[in-house]
Amino acid sequence: MKDNLNDVFNDFQLEEYKNISNSHFESVKQVSIFFRYYLLILGAPILLLNLIQNKENGLNDFFEGNSNSIFYDISFYYFTSISLIGFFVYIYIINIRLDALLYARTVNKTRRYFYEKSSLLIEDFDSFLNLPITASKPKYFESSFFIPLLSVFAIINCGFLVCGFCMKVLKSNYLINWEYFDFPITKPKIILLTATFFLLHWFVYYLLSNLKNNYYLKYYRIGVDIDGVLNNQTDHFIKYLRKITDIEISAKSIKELPVHLNKNIGVSLKDEKCVFNAKEYWENLKIRPNTSLRINEFQKRFGYKILFFSYRDWPQYENEIEKKEIETIIKNAGFTPLKNNEIISITKEWLKKNGIEVVLSNGFLNRVKSFFKNFVFSNKTLTIEMGNPYISDNRFFNFTNKSIRNNNRFQSASINGFRFFVDDTPENAIKLSNLCDYVFLFEEPYNKDVLMPKNVIRVKSWNDIYRHLKKLG
Repeated sequence: MKDNLNDVFNDFQLEEYKNISNSHFESVKQVSIFFRYYLLILGAPILLLNLIQNKENGLNDFFEGNSNSIFYDISFYYFTSISLIGFFVYIYIINIRLDALLYARTVNKTRRYFYEKSSLLIEDFDSFLNLPITASKPKYFESSFFIPLLSVFAIINCGFLVCGFCMKVLKSNYLINWEYFDFPITKPKIILLTATFFLLHWFVYYLLSNLKNNYYLKYYRIGVDIDGVLNNQTDHFIKYLRKITDIEISAKSIKELPVHLNKNIGVSLKDEKCVFNAKEYWENLKIRPNTSLRINEFQKRFGYKILFFSYRDWPQYENEIEKKEIETIIKNAGFTPLKNNEIISITKEWLKKNGIEVVLSNGFLNRVKSFFKNFVFSNKTLTIEMGNPYISDNRFFNFTNKSIRNNNRFQSASINGFRFFVDDTPENAIKLSNLCDYVFLFEEPYNKDVLMPKNVIRVKSWNDIYRHLKKLG
């Protein structure tokens, strides 16, 4: 069975090799095609010059500044527009070329796969191999091959820009000449603007090649669930369930979450609410060993942004009658009922107490604050998920109906992208495996027997995650 699966994957890799190779050559062809289109654009001014010349003196009157001023304005906007259009075509051609290089790198990785599968010695294999097998080649920034072509683009685009200004000054030395504001056109300004435009071509190429190399399809964020991941919530829940309701269960009996869905263990939804609506339950959660140490290392040593998520939409009550009953049970057990919106500050303080400083992202003002603090200080953010935590559909982001509002980890993973996510719930892990590169799943009785996708890695501690991150990060 295993050999058959290997054969299928080998066939898949061979087919991918063919398809990506074809895509590579097609991308190279597209660069040539769009360069021809660009050359057609360069012929556009001929039409304009034919329209503005007169029958007797041709273009002499125009170049002597004796034509109607509208012709000079049209010529200026016409030539500068061609210059800008050429610039955007230039950007598009760069992206086509970068895609071709991405395909070439992918082909190298496929070639590497078969290299590793081969039984040939490296000396023998080297005699047959003329092309690279490393994913870092070819370089995205091609100083010798592609820059000459881009220099031609830059010179021509700058030439059209200069022509536009020169035609403008044939009639007027002002680009703008309003009553309260004017902008004179001088040679130093034209030279400075042209030089800036020329350097912009080079800068854009450097920027796009750098983005492709370091950021395209790459994410530098780690999403982290709190309950069951930063803390061992199972044992903590069992302890408080006994204290508040006098019900005793074992960790092994919890095969599914929420706990009340497990049959024959005697825990109802109301019993769960008695635990989760107690303030002390959330305040006294025990953090897992080495959690804060490893998380801070992920940020400082690996450069990842850390985003924490937790579905803590508490307190929850069906109605006022249930609220009074549950609050009475909590108080009789010697604990304090949770107040509305108190869970957010409790969660933030709990993280701080355990060595993890976070910035809240709940609410518009907190999001703005979080954005600027993350931009400047690379702080960690905390999102308390509200509404329905199971919906992964982006249509319901910030939806007015709270029951289906989608401000959760799935929406964030879909929009922002995560390299890794750490969770303990099997359903979440399966969904996140389609949105993240890798998912670390903390082993618990309720996820032990669930079959997981290949990119879900089971772990038992934060040290396990650290070891995996050293290989995959």
